[in-house]
Amino acid sequence: MIRPPVLPLLAGLLMLFAANPAAAVISPPGSPDYELGSDDILQINVRPRVDLNTQVTVLSDGTINLPSVGAIKASGLTVNRLSQDLTRRYGLFDRDITQVTVTILAYNSQKIFLLGEVTRPGHYSFPVIPGIWDVVREGGGPTPEAELSSVQVIRGEGDKRETINVDLGAAINSGDFSGLPKLRPGDSIRLLRRGAPVSAKDQVYVMGQVRLPGIYPSQTATDVMSAIMSAGGPNEAADLGSVLITRRSGESSRTLEVDMGHYIDGGGLNSNVLVRPGDAITVNSRGGFLRGLLSINTILPVFQAIISSIIAVESIRVARN
Repeated sequence: MIRPPVLPLLAGLLMLFAANPAAAVISPPGSPDYELGSDDILQINVRPRVDLNTQVTVLSDGTINLPSVGAIKASGLTVNRLSQDLTRRYGLFDRDITQVTVTILAYNSQKIFLLGEVTRPGHYSFPVIPGIWDVVREGGGPTPEAELSSVQVIRGEGDKRETINVDLGAAINSGDFSGLPKLRPGDSIRLLRRGAPVSAKDQVYVMGQVRLPGIYPSQTATDVMSAIMSAGGPNEAADLGSVLITRRSGESSRTLEVDMGHYIDGGGLNSNVLVRPGDAITVNSRGGFLRGLLSINTILPVFQAIISSIIAVESIRVARN
């Protein structure tokens, strides 16, 4: 693969930021055509009954639960349509209620996950899904070590999961982003680090209920979420509420359990713990904490020894060639 020259690429980045500095932060346009979806957070204001004002989250079944009127279908409706429906329903409850307004506080149904060599990895929500480069800029832009000629777009779940490799560097150099794939809600963008060899001391183990268990370079598996995504993401049996991080120190080891399901839902940001070389990440199956804990402490030393031997042999072979 031919990488674009570093200086022209950096110049292209500077030109794009300088030409439109405000575009580095995407501000929600609040489009009236936006259709609500699950996990969106809404502010409901009821006039003149301020005692009925509340914040609600659109549930996975597309409904919201409100005082006095119960469960209401919200998914697929615009803000104006939902406001009209709620005004009618609350009017039946109390004739003094003249207007119900709905405001979107968080566009959580439109999430894009940003992983790897970006300034601020994490998940970002948008009222309208932007392009790949706009999402990268929303995360503070690529780090100096990012390999922009091979950026991964990961989409789908389970057997339908696919990874699309795109040359973001070429698009930046040309200023033409039209050839890049359109993002969909739930997609992940991963920026890899420019190819550094993986040594025995520069590896993260990802095990359990993931699509591709194995060893991954710590340059890309920088935190728990990026480690799981490096391994193809969780499979159907995964319990993201029970992810183990095992860290060895000499002859002993320490295991921490984190709730990545809560992190994905927009809370528990501290759950996405930074990963160190040599760490093992185990995604448990549902109800499998003890089984995962026992297996990782038993298998990890053997697995580390086998992988280290493979890397040593490969290093000798490369050196001889």
